Amino acid sequence: MVSKISDAHFEALKADNKNLRADQRRMIKDI
Repeated sequence: MVSKISDAHFEALKADNKNLRADQRRMIKDI
């Protein structure tokens, strides 16, 4: 159970990091 939850949490963190990088790229393009 715990490993499944941590895996899902890790996947969510990776997705968040991808979104953050995409947002940063957009901000750089806007400037």
